[in-house]
Amino acid sequence: MQLMKSKPDISSSEDIRKIIELFYVFAYKDDLLGPIFLKIFPLDLDKHIPITVDFWDSILFFSAVYKNNVMLKHILVNKKIKLTKQHFDRWLKIFQHSIDELFAGETADLMKQKADLMAQLMRIKMRDSEQTGFIQ
Repeated sequence: MQLMKSKPDISSSEDIRKIIELFYVFAYKDDLLGPIFLKIFPLDLDKHIPITVDFWDSILFFSAVYKNNVMLKHILVNKKIKLTKQHFDRWLKIFQHSIDELFAGETADLMKQKADLMAQLMRIKMRDSEQTGFIQ
């Protein structure tokens, strides 16, 4: 009988990079998210992944290395294609699956919880951004 090796917990920005890279492998193949990332709002992953890693590093490890406005970036996407609850639910499912494929533990669980909160907040901000007089 072979023992299964347990997965490590997330402990570094390199771990976060692995999650983000795997996420895009899955997301690019997804019928709902793939077209957004590939055609509607194409990403340069060589530039985008380090920014996303910085975002999550700041969230998980309080590093304060993220210097952009995540909401504004998504509001701009929302102006091109209306992002719906279905989009955010799919993003969350793929993102959490990417974490689970590679890691397990307290920080992995925290990242999944923060991603869920992020998806909820993004949906609210996208809705609010469509209202007259919206202030970021």
